[in-house]
Amino acid sequence: MLETWIHNGLIDDPYNEFMVQESKDIIHHESSLEQEYNDKYWSRRYILQRNNTPILFQSSSDMILNTGKYLNAIRESALDYNDDMHMDMSTSILRIDKQLLMNNHKTLEYTIHEKDLDETIEEAYKYASEILLDLILNKYHLIERFQTLKHYFLIDKGDYIVQFFDSAEDELTKRARDIDENKIQSLLDVSLALTSDDQYKDDVRIKMFHYDLISMLERVINIESNAIDASEIKLTGLESISLDYDVKWPISLVINRNCLTRYQMLFRFLFYIRYIERLLCNVWRAHKNGGRRRRRPATGREKRNLITKPNGAAYLRHKMLHFVQNLLYYMSFEVIESHWHTFQNNLKKVTNIDELLKFHILYLDNCLRDCMLTSVHLLRHIHKIMATCVMFANAMDNVDDDNDYDSLPGTVVASFNKNFTEQLQQLLEAISKEDGPAHSGTTSGGGQQHTLTNIIHRYLRRKKSNATD
Repeated sequence: MLETWIHNGLIDDPYNEFMVQESKDIIHHESSLEQEYNDKYWSRRYILQRNNTPILFQSSSDMILNTGKYLNAIRESALDYNDDMHMDMSTSILRIDKQLLMNNHKTLEYTIHEKDLDETIEEAYKYASEILLDLILNKYHLIERFQTLKHYFLIDKGDYIVQFFDSAEDELTKRARDIDENKIQSLLDVSLALTSDDQYKDDVRIKMFHYDLISMLERVINIESNAIDASEIKLTGLESISLDYDVKWPISLVINRNCLTRYQMLFRFLFYIRYIERLLCNVWRAHKNGGRRRRRPATGREKRNLITKPNGAAYLRHKMLHFVQNLLYYMSFEVIESHWHTFQNNLKKVTNIDELLKFHILYLDNCLRDCMLTSVHLLRHIHKIMATCVMFANAMDNVDDDNDYDSLPGTVVASFNKNFTEQLQQLLEAISKEDGPAHSGTTSGGGQQHTLTNIIHRYLRRKKSNATD
């Protein structure tokens, strides 16, 4: 039975006596991927029964388990691959059947030399690992799919987002419950078609959530949530939109629901902050052009005052926009790009699918951590800052057309400025409290949040400098 398992990936155990137990009700259909945050097929279809494991195989039990799992995945992958009429049938080498496996293995012999037995198991493990890894990396183009996820979920290619905002902004500013998802999907498809030649862009889908990002984080980390229904908190499409990805077997072994949830959290965060950048840029354009509300061109002295006066709307807009852009730069380059580079280097040295899974999760977890998406406390602070920026941009947009663009009452501007500065200070203090413990015990990527704290420090120092002028 052991030989059949490590050389064929099959179990014939009617009396449940074997060391590996199979749950036949768990299959790899995409429906299970849609329903589960974890890939049940890989983690729970085959489990090790410690009580049924002979003492002789205690040290190699995990290797035995993984060997059969790999072979089983290879067989099902080969079947699915050849059943697809769109695939080149010349790739029939992928048909991993019983005869092929039986002709390419070293017979398992029980002798007094335990070393010989271990070598046979290691040889079978190495064989299965190499075949499955080659299948996923080369035949199913996993690296290219990682790049697709980075392009769209992590907004590596911002041109499609600009195009998407231009076409879908009116729809996305509606209440989440009033949004036509089919329309949004069509607009996304058009945006991708106009801006990208990625071969897997058609697998990207729109996903609308009915709860905000904070509630999503609370659900993921199993915090007791007091989240309110989206209809009650008037959640807009901008706050509820995310992406999903059409994942087929066996890519779903690596890009599983657990991983996609992480990608979705990052996308929602990046997408909304990019929208706030867009709002503030619109205010900037109004300022640059003298404002659509200005009756006469500003004099040189007026222009200088608009930019330099500490409580002026132009000054506050500049400060907010600069912070938001620096925050985006920090997340995109200091965090995501840095960890992506590390992830690419790790991919070059993987030897089996489990290492691949580990490095992929590590990459995503590092991105989430350094983007402050593993702490509800930090995320709430960021949310308050972004909400203040949105309210300010809306206030500027609602200024009477008969007045100039800097006609927002000074007390109102001063209030926005005070709130923004205080919220930055609170965020800085919150990061400082969590920065040390958050990075302890990590092997890579630790300390990126120092870059963000330096950015905030500059704003606070600038505030003090302006106050003394």
